[in-house]
Formats: sequence, C-alpha cells, structure tokens
Amino acid sequence: MKLQRLRIPLLLLAALLPACATTDRIFDPAGKPIGVPALADALAGCDVVFLGELHENEFGHQLHHELFHLLHERRGDVVLSMEMFERDVQGVVDDYVAGRIDEAAFLAKARPWPYYQSDYRPLIEYARAHRLPVIAANLPRDLARKASREGHAALAGQPHVAVVSKIVKGDDPYYRRFREAMKDHTGAGAEAAIDRMYESQCLKDDTMAEAIVNYLERARGESRRPLVVHVNGKFHSDFGLGTAERVRWRQPDLVLKVVTMSERGAEEGEAGAGDYELLVRKAAPRPRPPTATRPAGTATHPATRPASHPTTQAETRPRPAAGAEEAPAARPGLGIMPDYENSVQGLAVGGVREDGPAGKAGIRAGDVLVKLAGQEVSDVQSYMQALGGLEVGAKVSVEVLRDGKLVKLEIVVGESRR
Repeated sequence: MKLQRLRIPLLLLAALLPACATTDRIFDPAGKPIGVPALADALAGCDVVFLGELHENEFGHQLHHELFHLLHERRGDVVLSMEMFERDVQGVVDDYVAGRIDEAAFLAKARPWPYYQSDYRPLIEYARAHRLPVIAANLPRDLARKASREGHAALAGQPHVAVVSKIVKGDDPYYRRFREAMKDHTGAGAEAAIDRMYESQCLKDDTMAEAIVNYLERARGESRRPLVVHVNGKFHSDFGLGTAERVRWRQPDLVLKVVTMSERGAEEGEAGAGDYELLVRKAAPRPRPPTATRPAGTATHPATRPASHPTTQAETRPRPAAGAEEAPAARPGLGIMPDYENSVQGLAVGGVREDGPAGKAGIRAGDVLVKLAGQEVSDVQSYMQALGGLEVGAKVSVEVLRDGKLVKLEIVVGESRR
C-alpha cells in the first residue's frame, strides 16, 4: 500500500505502527490475512465449524463472539454447540435459551465454566436473544473423572455417554500429541494413568461428536440444514483430530472446517493446525475467577453485534521476527503427577519430578494436596484454577495431608514443561 494514497503524516504513521503490531490477525489456508467478515463468508456454507480456543485468551473470545454473530447474519439457521456445558444439563440450557427460567436459575444448575461472565456469556445471551439452539455437548465431569481413574469401559451404558468410536494408541497422531502435552507428568504409575487420561479425552471427543451429529440428523429429518458452530479447546479440533475426527467418522459427508487459535510470540501455532488461524495477542494472566453468578447490579450483556474487532489486511506470513513482540509469560507448574485412581477430597499426588518445585519443597507421592497459595483444593479442576493464578518464581504456601496429618510447606512456583 502506497504512503501517498494514505496521506498520513510520517510522524502519525510512526505512532500507529506499534499499535498495528499488537492487533489480532486472521489467516486463510494460503497464509493470507483476512478480516472477520471474510472469514464468516468462507465458513457460512459449512455444516460444522470448529472454533478451537485458548481457554483464557480474552482477545480470542472477542473474535469468536463477533464471528458467531456474523455467521448468524449470513446463514440464519445457526446452532451453538459448546464444550463448556455438559449433556446432563441440556434441559437447563434449553429452558434458559427459551426464556422459561431466569439467569440465576440457569447459573445455579448449569455448572458454567470459570470466567463464564466474560468468555461465554456473550454467546449464550446472543443465542437466547435470537432463540438459537444451544447444544450442551460435553461429557459430565464426574463421569470424565471416573473414566480417568478406571478407563472408558467403566462408563459403558451410562446416560449422556457416547459409544467410543475408536481409541488408537501407538503411532496415532492424536495419541502422540496427547503424550507430548502430558510430558511433564512423571512418577510411579504415570504411564498407565496417562493412558487412562487419554481414554477419557477420547470419550469426551466422542460424546461431543455424537451430540453434534445427533442434532444434525434430527434437523435433516425436519428438512433443515443448520450450521453447527462448536466451541472447544483447540486440542479437541486442531489438525482435524479429536472431536472433529469423530464427527467425520460418524458422518463423512458433512462439510467441516476447523478454526484454530495461537498467541502472538508464543510457541502455540503449528502449521496446518486449522483451515483458518486466529493469531491473537497474549492475554495477561487472570486472577482466580469468581463464581459465575452475576453480581447484583451488573448490567446484562447486550445481545447485539459488537463493534468490529480490529484486524489488518496489510500483513502476510511469515510472522513477526522473534523479539518484535513481548515474550509470552511462562506457564506455572509444580512438577506433580496426579493420582487419578484416588478419589479423595483434594489432589492425590501420584508422583513428583525430583528436580521440580514439588520435589524440592518436600512433597511426596502419596500426599494429598488440600491448599495452594491459600486456595482450597478439592479436586484436579480446583488445583488447576489455583495454579493458573500463580506467577513463575513466586514463593507460596502449600498444605498436604500425609499419613492423616496436615503438613505445611513452602514452594517456589516453576515453569510448566507442558
């Protein structure tokens, strides 16, 4: 683009360039930058679109919100499907979207994820305002924990659980990616525990895939051809694996596209992970989230389309050189391998990395972690939430139960190897 056509004074242009380096970008399959409207145009004719997210990136969520609104404008018959709600609360979700219950009742019964207010409420409120169906797609979390402890076969025949289409190990690409993601987990019994976790992962994928395909089959029986927009963590759909692959196994004729998400400056992006890529700014670490119940006096989020999210048409790959942007913050880690077979209250420690923060602090296999940095730990999820609010290098308190006695220790938060 020629500067004389822009007619921008050079001083003003110099001031704008740093801001341009921090905007979010969208890349098409050829690596060319496009805007949100163009992305919506490209996806509007699909049967299923997977929006793979980095769970706590606010900029990525904003792009997803805008894209969903634009897809609705273009397609009309759009269905929102979400990993963030589980199949046993489908009736509650239906009641809220239809206006039969209020938000307080919905939040009390639907078990919304942390950061629901900022990350997922805009989608739900838009669907409610436009009476768009919402699929609560995921496996109930208590059953997912049981699968992690006992294997997927332990859930056979239970309601809200899909029949597992296939679990491939060894040289399977999804299995290799899962093992790589779990490489920080070491200790006694780690191999068997990781395989059970993988089975639980596949069971979640199958359950979400089944929920999507079942809806589409019912819609076809009603002479409808809706577009299902499924929101999930990017691991569930990157490279067309996970949930996306299991949708294809069930219904090969569907037109399906994957949108992945990466953070600028992070080593998140992988070539070919999605048909389209959202390259978003690094989000600041968040504090431990409050409960999802809306505080008194908080205004209801408007269900109208937000202002256009900034994108640029003036950049093509390759991405900015290293050092051109602020380096992403390291992810906190303690070097603990949970014991998923132990259903005690707290986080049962199955193993620790001897040279890791937990090992150096004196935490042992067999301990039960019950408090981290003043936050109560009741299970793996609450442990991850407490850990996510910590900074690498910080010294924090930790409490464990050991042989029935409470042991208080101090630990220096390390960097996750995952």
